[in-house]
Amino acid sequence: MEKVDKMISQRNANFLLFQQYLKNNTWFPQTPLNSYTASFCIPVIFKTKKNKEKAIKEFIKNKIEIRPLIAGSMGKQPFYVIKYGQLNLPNCDIVDKRGIYIPNFPLLTKDEIKLMCDIIIKNDK
Repeated sequence: MEKVDKMISQRNANFLLFQQYLKNNTWFPQTPLNSYTASFCIPVIFKTKKNKEKAIKEFIKNKIEIRPLIAGSMGKQPFYVIKYGQLNLPNCDIVDKRGIYIPNFPLLTKDEIKLMCDIIIKNDK
């Protein structure tokens, strides 16, 4: 617990740096007034699925771990379909097909953050 304030502060500083580099390339959660974001990851939604796939290859090549933004559109998940029937959720499909999480942790360097942002910008034209 002694380190938590420093870790949160660094995650917020990282978040602001990601936001600065990517402000024209992806959506960011709104930060309420007199608050800050201490995210563990940054959501990225690419313009196309192909752009996402190109970026993923480059993240892998650079040994950067990423995660799916969500695990499929809820309206198409088996448990949901069984109980309610299939539901078309176009925005969820976009996020599922084109979204990833990139990491944000306190030990990231500015160069590592810039590399991740450069990969996104380069591959999402």
